Amino acid sequence: MDYREEAIECVKDHVLPIHQQLYAKYGGDFDRIYSEGYNSKSYQGRVIEPGKVYELSYLECSCPKVKCGLRSNPEQCECSRQSILFILSQLEPDSRFDVQIENTILRGGERCTFRITRHAGIKRSIAICGLDCEKCDAYIATKNDDQALREKTAKLWAELNNAPILPEHINCEGCRMDGAKTVFCSTLCEIRKCAVAKGFNTCGECPEKDTCPKVGAIWQNNPQARKNLESNLINGYDYCTLREKPELEDTAAQWFHSKWSAPREAYLECMDRYLDHQTELGWYLCLDGDRIIGGLGVIENDFHDRKDLTPNICAVFTEPEFRCQGIAGRLLDMAVDDLRSKGISPVYLLTDHTGFYERYGWEFLCMAQGDGESRLSRMYIHY
Repeated sequence: MDYREEAIECVKDHVLPIHQQLYAKYGGDFDRIYSEGYNSKSYQGRVIEPGKVYELSYLECSCPKVKCGLRSNPEQCECSRQSILFILSQLEPDSRFDVQIENTILRGGERCTFRITRHAGIKRSIAICGLDCEKCDAYIATKNDDQALREKTAKLWAELNNAPILPEHINCEGCRMDGAKTVFCSTLCEIRKCAVAKGFNTCGECPEKDTCPKVGAIWQNNPQARKNLESNLINGYDYCTLREKPELEDTAAQWFHSKWSAPREAYLECMDRYLDHQTELGWYLCLDGDRIIGGLGVIENDFHDRKDLTPNICAVFTEPEFRCQGIAGRLLDMAVDDLRSKGISPVYLLTDHTGFYERYGWEFLCMAQGDGESRLSRMYIHY
């Protein structure tokens, strides 16, 4: 049974607002929320690992259907887990949360206890370029409905831009937030238009960021803007090249070796050449904290007879429990864009899958013979 819809319906009108009030009261500080806010006769919070891992315990079963005798199966506890996930997703849309059932009253425990792991993303107030909208006068005037600040900002911006900017133009709820935006942010900002066209949440996701003159000018004048994006977190996961995290070389080689038949030493040899800048054929990783959960590499030939079709994406893998979240697709896009920025295009990929790679712009090219394989495999190309 899918409990998510039932959980949302149960908490959205009455329980969610209580948590939203606590979140606002403590300024989004989860450590304080769980140590101070969640401390009543009904429930108790506990900080296990500051900034990341928390525990929430209910001293009695809070499920209305259990209380009135309509449900008694321990499977019903999944509804409570889903309700916690929904509430957390509403409090911090850019973060990702894992919720585990530690014990429940229906399962014979003395209380219902849930373990919550928070994977924080980039603040919603951080603009695509990395500037913090919370420090912008237009944003402040909008949030506080401060007409005096609107008038002051409009006058200053009109003088700086030699444009007819009026107080009514000073309404903006943030670059990446839903709602009102200034004319510049909504239609004129070249950085924002570029990121939206490429499908990036921020410039931190773009493989061309280090050579981009547009965002480079912002970062030169405001280095903190770049730091705001350096985590490159997307849905709570960290996407990076091995050059960005060279300390992971041994771990990555072992991880790829555990997924595929190639020797660990073969992966290390390829990675060494990449890290030493002997080749631009790189290795791309997706991390959940310190754990590698997805990855792929690029090599000259992925063990097939079409030696003329090079370079090749290889070793594409996502841990089973993290699949169906677009991780492989983002890694593929990341690799293709990175190679294209270095003048390497097209790229090829050998697989037995049908219908998967087409989702990410790959086109079937021909059949090819894999080394030691009895049947042909499908060769794809991406320009």
